[in-house]
Amino acid sequence: MTAGQLVSRADIDAGQLEYTPPADESGDDVASFTFKVSDGTVESESAHTMTVNVDVDPVMPPGRPKNLAAIPGHREVVLSWDAPSSPGGSAIVRYEVRYAEGSSVPSITAWQSVELRRSHTVTGLTNEQLYTFEVRAVNSSSPGEGPASDARATPSASYRPAVSIGDRNVPEDIGTAVVTVTLDRPSRVALSVPWVTVDHTAVSPDDYTGGEGTLTFAPGDTEATISIPIVDDAVREDPVDGYPETFLVLLLAGEDYRLHNKPNAQVSILDNDGDGPVTGDTRPPLLTQAAVNGTTLVLTYDEALDGASVPAAGDFVVTVAGSTITVNGVSVAGAAVTLTLATAVEANQAVVLDYTPGANPTQDAAGNDAAAVSGQPVTHNTAGPGPPPPPPGPRGPLQTVPDAPTNLLADGGNEQVTLSWDVTERDGGS
Repeated sequence: MTAGQLVSRADIDAGQLEYTPPADESGDDVASFTFKVSDGTVESESAHTMTVNVDVDPVMPPGRPKNLAAIPGHREVVLSWDAPSSPGGSAIVRYEVRYAEGSSVPSITAWQSVELRRSHTVTGLTNEQLYTFEVRAVNSSSPGEGPASDARATPSASYRPAVSIGDRNVPEDIGTAVVTVTLDRPSRVALSVPWVTVDHTAVSPDDYTGGEGTLTFAPGDTEATISIPIVDDAVREDPVDGYPETFLVLLLAGEDYRLHNKPNAQVSILDNDGDGPVTGDTRPPLLTQAAVNGTTLVLTYDEALDGASVPAAGDFVVTVAGSTITVNGVSVAGAAVTLTLATAVEANQAVVLDYTPGANPTQDAAGNDAAAVSGQPVTHNTAGPGPPPPPPGPRGPLQTVPDAPTNLLADGGNEQVTLSWDVTERDGGS
């Protein structure tokens, strides 16, 4: 639109009469125009004035981010949040995060931009220390920083993944024994777990190829394996008092994970030289571990069991926090007897097991019955920290050889490995 411009009715109908106010100007009387009307022959005698007012929506800072959550981990906290209810009249351009030790964040603490992401992981924190976190949204207004939402969390070493390893029974001609190592929860970062083999009745390199190494879990993985070569010779190797040849695979301690109730695996090599069971096998199977996870209680023995001899549920008494709970079912597979409980066991409950052999006792393939069990402490595989086990119950029948040492740990150092273990519960009678 210019001074002296002639505008026809057709121009108006076609939308060609336009006015654009100057940039960044608003309010009343931004512009005014004087005009006359003509029918093409005669103009109006007086002029008319039109005033232009420009209104704009005010731009305000955005509101607080909604639903801020702070999830603690091992030396880290994961933050997540939702967008504010109101962006403040213009688009949000970034989110900012800050934090401090204690129950508040000092106002002088610097903000860190996380761009437009609505989650952020704060790392490098001190375990067992309370932290406060603040998150705010920023838009293009001036100033564009909105009010902050806050949340508190305490990182802890207890959030480290727990590493455990399972026993294996393998035939001598298997070639390679594969031992499975598991995490009880995924890790956000890669984990390296060192391991080492230790001779027991099987000796490296005659019976297997021992060694050491480092097992790596990629972020998100919960299972990895260790492969140990097994030597297949032509010599018939009778078990010692019913035991097959065995060696141990030990997991070593680390800073970014914790060792679970079972940090070592026993690998049993089953001889394949000769037919039939070893003559003179009169040794009963020995209970090596009792562990519970929710409604599943597993009794692990030191040799394969007779799967056709399944004890009755009434042969077992399971006491949880001083109260007896019902055993709904029993199954036998490999070296394990599995009990299904009517009620799930919680991690903070003490569990004790009693077993009285009945018409179908727990027994090995040679028909040797496992001993009765009285006051057997049960360890926890249930998530969360378990209680200390109760004092051990009465010992079983007399043995001729001692049990294997328990709770064997290996701590790696500079060109050395330090071993520690607990004294065997049964010394074999001498």
